[in-house]
Amino acid sequence: MKIVIPYSQGRVSPVFDVAEHFYLVEIKDGRELARREFRFAGGGIFPKTRMLSEFNPDAVICGAISGIQENALRNAGIRLVPFVCGEVDEVLKAFIQGRLTNGAFHMPGCCGRRRRYGYRGGRRN
Repeated sequence: MKIVIPYSQGRVSPVFDVAEHFYLVEIKDGRELARREFRFAGGGIFPKTRMLSEFNPDAVICGAISGIQENALRNAGIRLVPFVCGEVDEVLKAFIQGRLTNGAFHMPGCCGRRRRYGYRGGRRN
């Protein structure tokens, strides 16, 4: 499994759309096998989506994300785990252990009922 995590100062980047630094993490049998850093500066939504698609990730774990960027990634077949915050290592460990959905990793003020029921931005996920 391959996971992409945008980061800033050791934490999940709070806004995906402006993130420039990313980790590509390979996971197998419940443990991290490899972690590679890469950078994407500027270029906009669609070039970022194309770049991420080249890594063929199973999921992107991120903070806040615009509707346009979210749609571009989903249309490219990339699964999103949005509105996550915290230290990258802790978030990754929680993801591997299936604990990422507990409230400790939700971005403050942007989740709650809407996320729990799969409702965001006027449409169902």
